[in-house]
Amino acid sequence: MDIIYNLDLFSVMVCAISGALISIKKDVDHFGIFVVAAVTGIGGGTMRDLFLGRLPVFWITDNSYLVSIIIGVIITLIFARYFDRPILKKLLLIIDAFGLALFTIIGTSIAMQYNHTALICILMGMITGIGGGILRDILVNEVPFVLRKEIYATASLAGSTLYVSFREFEPITMMLISMALVFAIRIIAIKKNISLPIRIR
Repeated sequence: MDIIYNLDLFSVMVCAISGALISIKKDVDHFGIFVVAAVTGIGGGTMRDLFLGRLPVFWITDNSYLVSIIIGVIITLIFARYFDRPILKKLLLIIDAFGLALFTIIGTSIAMQYNHTALICILMGMITGIGGGILRDILVNEVPFVLRKEIYATASLAGSTLYVSFREFEPITMMLISMALVFAIRIIAIKKNISLPIRIR
């Protein structure tokens, strides 16, 4: 599972970069950049651990997650002006989709280890996947991205549901298949500009 752990750290760093970039556009100071980056990177997992009573939360027992956030913030501060380039924007979207997939399935798996019901496991997976983005947007005074018409939470929900539904199968295989589903839904939605319908006023 070392590869999953290392990918998790990488995803935290990328999410921290996305949070830092958004906070820079909001003209916050360096401390604010770190706070928003941290919330984006570890917010979902923290919410999951608190809901599950899994204390102390994961980043307190393993400071590698905080190091990943610090690295992400440093990268952002040094190279911020380059992130507006189209190719890097696309790359960040792809990596973000991967992070959503990984966070979702890790969160689902952790809830399953505590023998919770299928519904709770699915919800914990989704919270892990989207929680950081929700907290980030609230901090920068935006309507949370996942509450708009983007297909984001839906992708997370689909992957988490698949993983729980086939929990009796070989765990690693199902983890990879479920992650692939989340990733595919998100990437197709981006590429085809597919979104959920909004309420007609």
